[in-house]
Amino acid sequence: MERMISFLGFAAFALLAVSVNANPKEGEEEGAFQHGVPCTPCADTDSSEDCVLTVRVNFFASETGYFEFDECIGVNPNLYLTVGRTYLFDQSDDSNWYHLIGFSCKYELFRTVQNSCTEFV
Repeated sequence: MERMISFLGFAAFALLAVSVNANPKEGEEEGAFQHGVPCTPCADTDSSEDCVLTVRVNFFASETGYFEFDECIGVNPNLYLTVGRTYLFDQSDDSNWYHLIGFSCKYELFRTVQNSCTEFV
């Protein structure tokens, strides 16, 4: 009997979590997550200031979760960063546990500037 109550409690929690996260953010389609939305964080601030991005993992967006940034719309956005500006990625949210953030860039965009885009990271 105790096992059944525990299962019902878990099912109720799961239903609550799904219903809370079912409400789309502004600009999102209902029942779907936007992927790869262009995002230029801190574009409206002074470029001499550090730009802080708050990172969390949305476990409802995929089997293992996708990254979300409070400053951007959707999951796994395409970040457009300014060369020479300092960006700080705040991963203090508990959802980031064992979710390392990785970066990549399109080499074609940097071919004429540098030999490798990793020199910018």
